[in-house]
Amino acid sequence: PETRQRFTMAHELGHLLLHSDQALNVDIQPVTLLRDSRSSDGSSWREVEANMFAAALLMPEKELTAELTRAQ
Repeated sequence: PETRQRFTMAHELGHLLLHSDQALNVDIQPVTLLRDSRSSDGSSWREVEANMFAAALLMPEKELTAELTRAQ
């Protein structure tokens, strides 16, 4: 979905930077990979790590805390 594109890009960047020990997969043709049951159950540490990277990149804790403090 369009609303998830920034997170997905940050997540994939996390894989690229954090998991350089794995082979790089480059899709030549447009491919849609659907999420499977493991996608959100937290059983893959590489996926959890990439999610944490994406969250920290898009919503840095220091800036988020400052913004929340200002909003109160």
